[in-house]
Amino acid sequence: MRLAVLFVAAAVALGFVVSPVLAQRMALVAPTPPAAEKPADEIVWEERSLGDDAAPVTIYEYASMTCGHCAAFHELVLPHVKSELIDTGKARLVYRDFPLNAAAVKAATLARCMPAGRFFPFITSVYQAQQSWAHGEDAEGGLVKLAALAGLDETRARACMNHEALELKTIELVREAQMKYRLSSTPSFVFYDDKGVQMKDYKPFTDLMEKHFKDPHKH
Repeated sequence: MRLAVLFVAAAVALGFVVSPVLAQRMALVAPTPPAAEKPADEIVWEERSLGDDAAPVTIYEYASMTCGHCAAFHELVLPHVKSELIDTGKARLVYRDFPLNAAAVKAATLARCMPAGRFFPFITSVYQAQQSWAHGEDAEGGLVKLAALAGLDETRARACMNHEALELKTIELVREAQMKYRLSSTPSFVFYDDKGVQMKDYKPFTDLMEKHFKDPHKH
């Protein structure tokens, strides 16, 4: 399978009348008290990953939060990747932003302001609600509402979305991925072994992709 895995799926549509499922998932992530938060001007970009750093395989996911195929991956495939590969210590997954438009850049910088423990639950909610915020006239306003569910107030959320250093880092990583891997679409996946050698494929992952990314409601 090519490094860039293309899907024929659309994201799950959720309104901002928050569904009980989304509210429940976000409630599982207890908000950090405001005093424990870093000021927006002290936020720095940090790698976000799932799994053991010593896992024998590292999967790099390059994704855009406005990409419907990326949303479908997070809904249909990632739970199986997590239970069968990540939780069992066979692999870890590193999430890297590859925003395809300005709204995706806003979502990426906002997510990077989340504490490590809230990052993946937050981007899950962003993908689930994608149809409600990504294609409207006020993407930033929609993201503010999702941030509120994760315990981030509007002032801080907007400061994060307009954080110049985070935006520049995001753009820098996109250029790096384009140069290094020739990436042009999302989601794209790159695999490395524990010696730091790039792998052409990681069959357990691509097998899960082929098995679970098949839902008649997503075509």
